[in-house]
Amino acid sequence: MDKRTFLFVISLSLALFAVNLFFQNQNQESLRDWSSQQQTKRIQKQKALETEIAQRTVTASQLPLTTVYADEEGKTFLTTGILIDQSLLTLSWNNAPPQKVFAKSGTDQKLTSFQVRFAPKEIGGPLLYQEKPVVLKIGALPEFGRFDLQMITAFPGQSQKPYDITLGEFTDGHFAVPLADLIKLENESEGKEAVSRVPQGNALVLMKTSEGFLPVGIYLHNQNKLDKGTGTLDLQTSNQNRNQHGTETSREIFRPRKCLSAIGFFQLWRSTR
Repeated sequence: MDKRTFLFVISLSLALFAVNLFFQNQNQESLRDWSSQQQTKRIQKQKALETEIAQRTVTASQLPLTTVYADEEGKTFLTTGILIDQSLLTLSWNNAPPQKVFAKSGTDQKLTSFQVRFAPKEIGGPLLYQEKPVVLKIGALPEFGRFDLQMITAFPGQSQKPYDITLGEFTDGHFAVPLADLIKLENESEGKEAVSRVPQGNALVLMKTSEGFLPVGIYLHNQNKLDKGTGTLDLQTSNQNRNQHGTETSREIFRPRKCLSAIGFFQLWRSTR
């Protein structure tokens, strides 16, 4: 190879290298721009979702929440429940719930005693206390449309942070927790593994109705789903009483003897409506 050919080959190689380096830099710059755009979109979506969740999550003052105590003086905090008429509904925190608890009823500042009426077998199942045997009002969750749900997670024994309120939604028969999507976006931005289960434990699920916020089911943390109630219970019923004119004087009241499942609880009380 003569000197002229050698110089030509060297010049061509350098030119090709320069061209390749130029396009490589261009590609890297385009990739950086694309990554920056995607990050901006994630941040915008994250902020929009944060705002939406905050707007759709109600405050504690809007919910029928009540503090449950073990004593009439209100010195021993037990847990948080929801108070509907003369019924106090919460989730069991041990296998031997107390037979009597105390909570504020209505506008009365004095603590009222409630007797246990329904105790589940499992921890985290629905635990019902009442002033007297009455039918518990339950909300009906339609299969079509979008509905906001308020999930109440109680922290028994933790008076400093007794409960947490998490937004849920039920859309055309499908349950979701918007906060899970927000956490996923945050983790993607930080390169962390996505977390799909919120809240931290089982939760009472409430929906706003014409009669105020009523329970519609239980959020099962281990299964990450909404249990709307499809089971049955062993029941004891009282007959309807009528006077001599045939007018009904008392309605049939269902009283559970034992709990088969958390699911059956809501099916029971729906049947009494």
